[in-house]
Amino acid sequence: MKARKILRNLILLLLLVATAAGLSYRYLLYRKNLQAAKTPLSHNLKLTSGDRVLVVAPHCDDESLGCGGVLARASDMHLPVKVIIVTNGDGFRYAAVLDVRKLKVKPADYIRFAAKRQEESLEALAGLGVPPDRVTFLGYPDRGTDEMWLSNWSTHGKPYFSPFTRSDHSPYANSLTPGVAYCGENELKDLERIAREFHPTVLFAPHPNDAHPDHWATHAFVTAALERIRAEWSDRHDPDSPSFRRASAPRMLTYLVHRGVYPAPKGLRELYPMAPPYDLLDCDTLWLKFELTEGEIKRKERAVLQYKSQLPLLRKYMLSFVRKNELFGIYPARTPEIARRNLRIDGDFEDWAGIPVTLPDPKADTVSLKALGAADITDITLARNKRFLFLRMQVRDPVAYSVDYRIHLHTFTREDEDYIPFKLDIGFRRPQRIKLVVHSPTDTTFSTRVLRARCKSQSIELSIPFYLLGNADGFMISGMTKLEGINVDKTAFLIVPPS
Repeated sequence: MKARKILRNLILLLLLVATAAGLSYRYLLYRKNLQAAKTPLSHNLKLTSGDRVLVVAPHCDDESLGCGGVLARASDMHLPVKVIIVTNGDGFRYAAVLDVRKLKVKPADYIRFAAKRQEESLEALAGLGVPPDRVTFLGYPDRGTDEMWLSNWSTHGKPYFSPFTRSDHSPYANSLTPGVAYCGENELKDLERIAREFHPTVLFAPHPNDAHPDHWATHAFVTAALERIRAEWSDRHDPDSPSFRRASAPRMLTYLVHRGVYPAPKGLRELYPMAPPYDLLDCDTLWLKFELTEGEIKRKERAVLQYKSQLPLLRKYMLSFVRKNELFGIYPARTPEIARRNLRIDGDFEDWAGIPVTLPDPKADTVSLKALGAADITDITLARNKRFLFLRMQVRDPVAYSVDYRIHLHTFTREDEDYIPFKLDIGFRRPQRIKLVVHSPTDTTFSTRVLRARCKSQSIELSIPFYLLGNADGFMISGMTKLEGINVDKTAFLIVPPS
């Protein structure tokens, strides 16, 4: 009995120490973000009279939080504007509980809650000068679009099943495609369709390092849609012509909503600048500020206050986005280049010396990653020869047996004038155990024997035969780590052009 009491007290003490350490580190990150806010941004964003503005928002409210000032300015300039809202926010359980005033929220309650969120977005956007006919709801599942991107891709496979609406298709009559199945392929087609019809010159989408899964997934879908459109136009038009540049390559600007203790400080601070968090200041993003007038700031504040279903829980946080400027990033800041090199997959760094990092990732940017350095990805470097793509993923501490390391490749191949996604997921776990999952148009089965992998100290090296990637017109790549099936770290998805 006494031993059990001592053990219980020891566990409580350890929990208290861990909680105190976590809170201390969060405060340290907060202080660093406050310091980063003092860093002046030298690049400005301006809209021109010929712009056509397209805003893609993962949830009802992100359009105003990230781009409310831009939308107000575009409206005043009488520019063509289009807003796409990917999900209706039907997976925010705590807000839904408050809305229906009962702990057990039924699927029908989530659907009614989502309808309310749609109305809030329409009211907020109307105040910013965007009429309802310029707003399109896609109706995809809140907290599910990341799985649609990674796993539930094909319409011939199993759609994603929402645990909130208890549905694998859109239950909303006003979705762009009513009854659309929850598959990544469908979301990509919807985004392509709108981009082809609207012909934006500037497109706003979430930043790929946004911590919310729906946000980084939305960036991945938008990037993929634009790449498919560019590839099609490069076949049919002269890439050097002005019409090609206008129709195929809108400026893509990213906005950040979810990133730990960002923004700092919290609350309504109209005279404060909006600045990037410290860990993304030098992480391959060119940051631009969009200065707002006093009238635009007030209109944005009124728009944010329209989201009444969110304010009881998030009022202070949401008003943190009402600042004297909005913040946008160009990602990547430079076009990635893959070095040509013959490499040995042996875990030694010497072969990789002099090869520039392809995909940098912030270090120790969360409390969990501070404690789990073996799961903290710092960068990914790519190289190639005629037969193989070589990849090196670096983590902050030595590679651990308990951590799953994942590489996601999403390519686009040409087949009968259509571009068909080809997805390759590679799982690696020490010692040298490789799991290969291929989602291909032909459902071809591949053996892990075609892959070579080695780990040593803080790095994992991998070689991938190019025939696995098909006749790719480029590919998107990301690294991820998991512990006991739970996501711990993930890099951005980066588009890598063909060589």
